[in-house]
Amino acid sequence: MNLLLEAIHEAWSLIFSGDREIFDITFRTLLIAGTSTTISLIIGLPLGIGLALMRFPGRSWLVSLSNAGTKSSLRSSGNIG
Repeated sequence: MNLLLEAIHEAWSLIFSGDREIFDITFRTLLIAGTSTTISLIIGLPLGIGLALMRFPGRSWLVSLSNAGTKSSLRSSGNIG
C-alpha cells in the first residue's frame, strides 16, 4: 500500500511541477482523444439515427450487429436477468 501512495504522490508532484514535457504529453493525449471522439460522433451519430428511423433491406441484421456483445442484447436473449 505504501508503494501505491508513493506513486500517487510522485504523480501529483510531476503534474504540479510545471514541467513543460508533462504539459505537452497531456495536451497531445487530450487532443488525440478529443479528435477521435469528434470523428466517431460525426460518423456514428448519423448512422445510428438512420438505423433507428429508416427501414431498408438488411436493417435487422445491422441492428443485431450493432447490439452484439451489449448487455441489452444479452438481456433480450434471456442470458442475463
